[in-house]
Amino acid sequence: MRAAVRHRMTTEEFLAWEEGRELGWEFDGFEPVPMTGGTADHSAIQRNLVAALAPRLRGKPRQVYTADLKILAAGSIRYPNAFIVCSPVPRSSTVVTDPVVVFEVLSQSTASIDHFVKNQEYRDTPSIRRYVVLEQDLIGATVFARAGDDWVGHIIGADAVLTMPEIGINVPLAAYPTPVAWISRFLPVTHGLIGVRDVLAGNLSSAAWQALAEAAVGLGSAAVAVEGFAWGERNPDSRLTRLLRRPGHEIQRAVGTREPTAEQLEVGAAALAEILRVEQAAA
Repeated sequence: MRAAVRHRMTTEEFLAWEEGRELGWEFDGFEPVPMTGGTADHSAIQRNLVAALAPRLRGKPRQVYTADLKILAAGSIRYPNAFIVCSPVPRSSTVVTDPVVVFEVLSQSTASIDHFVKNQEYRDTPSIRRYVVLEQDLIGATVFARAGDDWVGHIIGADAVLTMPEIGINVPLAAYPTPVAWISRFLPVTHGLIGVRDVLAGNLSSAAWQALAEAAVGLGSAAVAVEGFAWGERNPDSRLTRLLRRPGHEIQRAVGTREPTAEQLEVGAAALAEILRVEQAAA
């Protein structure tokens, strides 16, 4: 008896088939392939990656996208963890055909596909100039890039800088965790940044002075708090230390885990953008 021959699906057939399905599917050039779910670490790396790329791309004719958008690579349809394009992408697009740099976060279940299958697909896609495979269990990456007619790979570690001349930016590999939310938690300090910016710009409004006053009060409060904690560490058996320990822990829990507001994030992002500008100017 002859074995049944499976129908080879075309890209157009796959896109029509995939539309409206809740679960994620990729297309390997022959048939649909279900996408596996990621871990919390995998998601965090992807989030931090985009947070490191986006500020460095600001003001440049480039855009970073995540796995919500798919790409066409050598006849296959893939959902990279992140990718960068250098041409305008229509807002209604669901497929990008000319990615320039592609990122995948390695996981145990997809390691062979990421290293070999997708690597060949991305190599055979002319627009893709660089493919970065990020490790999940350590700070490191395998980077593949075009060198003339060759597709050359090399390994970089935690102390390396990921250079991407195709898009004109460099990213220290260990710098993926974003400091924006961390900076923005210091509300009086970030308000002070607004005040300093306004004063330097010649805007001597009452709001600017108020922001500076808030910063001074915030820094003074932080200094008193630090000295208070230091005194408590030096005198752990003091009645006052025991009295203040529980409310101190409650305040630390409430403030330390509070999500930053949109205004705090905006100020933090502005501070980070300035740091990145100085960093690139010094590079």
